[in-house]
Amino acid sequence: MFALGDTVFLGCQASGCAASGRSLALYRNGLNLGSYEKWMIVNRFEQQNAGTYTCRPIPPQNVQSPPLTLAMGHGPRTTVVTVSPVGELSAGGSATLSCSSDAAPPVESFAWFKDMESHSIPASYRPQLHLIGLTFKDEGQYFCVARNSLGTDRSQPMLLNITYSPQNTRVVVSPRGDIREGYHVNLSCVSQANPPVNRFAWHRILGDKVWAKGMHQNMSFPSVRSHSAGQYYCTTWNRLGHQTSPVATLSVLYPPKNTSVLARPSSVVDAGRPLTLTCSSQANPVVDNFTWHRLPLDGAPRRVWGARTGPSYTFSEVGPGESGQYYCEARNRIGTHSSPVITVRVRGRLKVIALVSAVGVSAALITLTVAIMISKNMHRVDLELIESVKKVWGWPDSLTY
Repeated sequence: MFALGDTVFLGCQASGCAASGRSLALYRNGLNLGSYEKWMIVNRFEQQNAGTYTCRPIPPQNVQSPPLTLAMGHGPRTTVVTVSPVGELSAGGSATLSCSSDAAPPVESFAWFKDMESHSIPASYRPQLHLIGLTFKDEGQYFCVARNSLGTDRSQPMLLNITYSPQNTRVVVSPRGDIREGYHVNLSCVSQANPPVNRFAWHRILGDKVWAKGMHQNMSFPSVRSHSAGQYYCTTWNRLGHQTSPVATLSVLYPPKNTSVLARPSSVVDAGRPLTLTCSSQANPVVDNFTWHRLPLDGAPRRVWGARTGPSYTFSEVGPGESGQYYCEARNRIGTHSSPVITVRVRGRLKVIALVSAVGVSAALITLTVAIMISKNMHRVDLELIESVKKVWGWPDSLTY
């Protein structure tokens, strides 16, 4: 079998008694083509060159060579794909794709491909491709390649259309990566379905409650805030069914906010008692550094209070020197925020000291003090006399810090 354009060499040879001194003529379909010393060359084989060739001696005798047939062949052509059954194909059903091609010699092998992929479908070297238990993954464009010894031919792609309910439903968050307060954020509900999805529903999970949030494919936040962070999911429908996506988490990064200081047991505490200051703040990511500052009550400029860090600072025993104004600074990789100032006041405790001394204390002074207290019905004390008493007894100027 020869293809169009092939170069063909034809010649006659004889052996035995008929060969001695004999010339041989070449015939095609009984037509004498003449005598050739060696070969008749067909430079471009065409259909007119096809036929049955024989050799006969000159002059003709009742003898000839066995016939040799030269046929005009061609590679596969007009290769097409058909599908059965005809009509709508549904998920769970079956389909058979058939590849046919005009070829001479006949097609020797077939190969099936899907969606213009470079690798053929495994175990698909037959003229039929059987698909059983159809799913949405089987939908696509199929084509076949037919091959014989003279060439190959590829069919036009044929779309295998399979109807199915929504599949692979998911929430796509954009932009990807870190999302900070103020960014424009879009949540998109994506699903594969045939016929296409014709209804969407959004939901948000808040604690143990679920709230409906919209009926469109996309949910947008032009300037997202921290309170929009949370868990979202969507549901899609077509006429064949519905599917709900997995839950997607929208995480919004923001610097510390609502920073405050709590004093325990109280911001007014007796000297000698323990005191704990705790700094709290809302942030995403969480606060990774706390710094404490102290403002003396005398109005001195602000300064970092040593190297005190951490969310809490504890005084095992406070004294008058710890009275002052305190605030904390919370920091994460997004930014910082400072708390309002809290004022801590430490109260001193009056110690009654009994002194027995043989030197320098006048009984008359004691008598005078008692008399004054009695004259005021023990409710009011003359401040000037109290000052005198303090000087005599050496009491401090202030009893409360």
